[in-house]
Formats: sequence, structure tokens, C-alpha cells
Amino acid sequence: MERLLRQADSSGRELVGPGGLRTELIRRVPERALDTETADHLGYEPGDKAGSGSPRTMPTAGVNASRSPDTAAHQARV
Repeated sequence: MERLLRQADSSGRELVGPGGLRTELIRRVPERALDTETADHLGYEPGDKAGSGSPRTMPTAGVNASRSPDTAAHQARV
């Protein structure tokens, strides 16, 4: 944290306000925490080929997620 503050001071970067260090940290810290938690839960980093083909991966372009076999079977029962 001290290093970030020193870098901001030396570069003349604002600490608060639009584009300031605080604004960026408020956005990036939760994103980093969520990425880390997700990688820990899934067992691989985002973009890693280890997750390719896993049932936990998102559908690729052109695939309608709302019409997956599980969803179609559920809709048939309802």
C-alpha cells in the first residue's frame, strides 16, 4: 500500500476523484478477490485451457444457454 501511495505521489496522480487511485482500487480490489476465489473454487485460472470442456465453463458464441439439455428437460416437466 505504501508503495502505491509513493508511486501516486511521485507521478502526480490524484488520490481521490474520477481516475484517482482510490477509485481504481475500489474497482480492482473486489475484482481481484473474486477472480482469486473463483480460480480457487474451480481449480484453474480464468482463461486457462484446463477448464476447457468442463461443465462449469460458459457456453461459446452461438450456443443458446437457455436451451441446454437440462433446461429443455426441466421445461418439459413444468
